[in-house]
Formats: sequence, C-alpha cells, structure tokens
Amino acid sequence: MAVSLIEKLRDIVLDLTLSKCKDTTELISENMDHNISVFKRWRMGFHLALCNYCRNYRAQLATLRKMALSMDKEVPDTSSQAFLKPDTKERMKQIIEKNN
Repeated sequence: MAVSLIEKLRDIVLDLTLSKCKDTTELISENMDHNISVFKRWRMGFHLALCNYCRNYRAQLATLRKMALSMDKEVPDTSSQAFLKPDTKERMKQIIEKNN
C-alpha cells in the first residue's frame, strides 16, 4: 500500500520534533502514574495529535488501568483461606507421588 502524502508529512514533522512513538508511550505511562512537566505534556500532546497508534495505545492503557483498579476493589483478600478442599489436596498429592 502506498504511503499518502499526509502520512509522509506527519512522519517528517514527528522526526523534526524528535518525538518518537517509543518516547511517547513512555510519557503516556509516566503521565498516568504522576504529573509530568509542561514540556513533556506538550511533546506528548503534539505527538498524540498526529499519531493514531499512540492515541489507541493511550486509550487501551487507560482501559487496562481502569480494569485493574476496579479488580483491586472487587477481589477479596484470600491469602489466609484454603483454596482447595482437603480431599482435593490429597488426590493431588497422590497423583504427584504416583508420577514421581
């Protein structure tokens, strides 16, 4: 597929501003963890205005973050509870011993 003139111009502008997708994805992640400097926000915003891939990445990362935060609230602390019934544990022990 031929690269359109707009895509070529976008790539040239991104190269001139030294704004690469790798750098931008790192800024997106950093910005989700804490506030970043005005300059970094400007670079990230400028890149996002031109790059569909990084905008998609930011949306996906935001969705994953929201899901992870909601799971943290929903999952009970089971560290002190037994996950398996005693008879199930015994059967597993027997299978392991049989196979060793």
